[in-house]
Amino acid sequence: MANPGTEALLSSHSVCFKSMGRDIGGNARNEPRRAIALCGHVIDPNNRLDCLEGAVHDTFWDESGAELTLGFCDVLIDPKERERSYTTITARTPPDNTRLWRYRGVLQSSRS
Repeated sequence: MANPGTEALLSSHSVCFKSMGRDIGGNARNEPRRAIALCGHVIDPNNRLDCLEGAVHDTFWDESGAELTLGFCDVLIDPKERERSYTTITARTPPDNTRLWRYRGVLQSSRS
């Protein structure tokens, strides 16, 4: 897979790869492993994180995607990718989703 963001200005890479991730998320709907594998073709680790963040955003577009999104994050092996994934969804977490809020508490306390 090509890196479409590499032709963009360096300052635009994040936007480009997040957008690519949202496209991947839409095309790999309900297939987190496939979306992760597709973002895995991005060579630069920072751009890959942005791609995964975009895919997570697409998966957790609304509350109905919460459990699928947790499954997406749970499949990630790299600690930076997992943290970025969980950080992305906790920012959008509905107040009544206790599993996500419980994880958010763990994430915040681990940074203290």
